[in-house]
Amino acid sequence: MRILFIRHALAVDRENWNENDLYRPLSSDGEKEADDFFEAVAKIYKNIDKIYTSKATRAIETSSILNRYFKKEVLQKEELNPDATFSDFKKFFSKIDKRDKIVAIIGHEPNLSQTISPIISNTPISIKIKKSSLVEIELYESKNLKGELRAYITPKIAKKIENHYKI
Repeated sequence: MRILFIRHALAVDRENWNENDLYRPLSSDGEKEADDFFEAVAKIYKNIDKIYTSKATRAIETSSILNRYFKKEVLQKEELNPDATFSDFKKFFSKIDKRDKIVAIIGHEPNLSQTISPIISNTPISIKIKKSSLVEIELYESKNLKGELRAYITPKIAKKIENHYKI
């Protein structure tokens, strides 16, 4: 199984948001960047079996933009919410269909990098995932959540790939 860990797109500034942070939406710049990014991603990855997202508005909105290109089931999972732990991710992962070949998981920093680190390394490693970026992990041991880092694609890299290969 391949997992595409995707950080949500640029949201409205926290300083300008007076409500519960879980309901903070994407900014218009975030929506545009995500749409451009996922258009390129859809040319690189021809299929995604399922899309999982946290229940935060900015992640849900990001998943909706991704879904324009893949037309797959989007499932909201509390275990992917901001401040989720690796234990939460393991609980979530234990319940998903392992027959899926590629799944997208839309979440938050630092949760995503703290989840990816123990999957790809026996010692902690530092990863910082930019907004609207994707980290592909190929699992070779689903049961023990062990895998290999296959790609880290930012919006700038996706555009360069798209332009270079004219895909």
